[in-house]
Amino acid sequence: VIIGLYFMTPILRVFIRNDHKENDQGEKKQGRDDPRKNDPKDLENVRYFLYLWILAASILPFINNMWEYKVGIDFRNITGYIGYFVLGFYLHRTRYDPNTRTFLYGMAITSLTISIIGTYYITRDEDGTFLPWFYTYMSPMTICMASAIFVHAKNIQWKTLLESTPWLKAHILMFSSVSYGIYLMHILVLEFLVSEYSPLEISATYHHPLLGIPLTVTIVVLVSYVFCALFGKLKPLRTLLL
Repeated sequence: VIIGLYFMTPILRVFIRNDHKENDQGEKKQGRDDPRKNDPKDLENVRYFLYLWILAASILPFINNMWEYKVGIDFRNITGYIGYFVLGFYLHRTRYDPNTRTFLYGMAITSLTISIIGTYYITRDEDGTFLPWFYTYMSPMTICMASAIFVHAKNIQWKTLLESTPWLKAHILMFSSVSYGIYLMHILVLEFLVSEYSPLEISATYHHPLLGIPLTVTIVVLVSYVFCALFGKLKPLRTLLL
């Protein structure tokens, strides 16, 4: 997925740059001091794309999965993970006052609650067969929760936090230096943990999800980091993973 997004980046850059250029010119005429940050009314083309993407890639498929209702419009050109790419840019460039952020956080908590309760009921109605419609990467609830986490992370005073906690800064720098390698490696570690060759056979359902999920995450991240650190000593692999 991420490789495909990288191929699309030059095209997205032109699209966003043109929209941003128009907004910057408008802001200069209005005498705004900081053209790097846009108000929600700006970035109109980007916002239009995001509205269409959320409708086509999230809301309509969710409705189809839940109630088998299809819309006779072909939206294939606008669906997929490319919207997350643009959404991250939009959320980064847009200011959000405390009330708006509080509303977004409340929507994220509501989305999480709906996902938990909704999954329980549709799984029960299917005689225990798990249906992931609330938990898919493209579900409306997931997009809402991801947006809230992004906005919250953006508004953390990272400089103050890291200066007061040197150990946290050291660990963030340590893992961020190989984050791309961990991304490439983690699926192999996950597959090994649940394979017949693994002495542990650990997964998210190990004993109980409250134990299995954090245990699986910890093992996957640490093992992936160790492999990336070792592979990083080999020049050909260093270019690929780091």
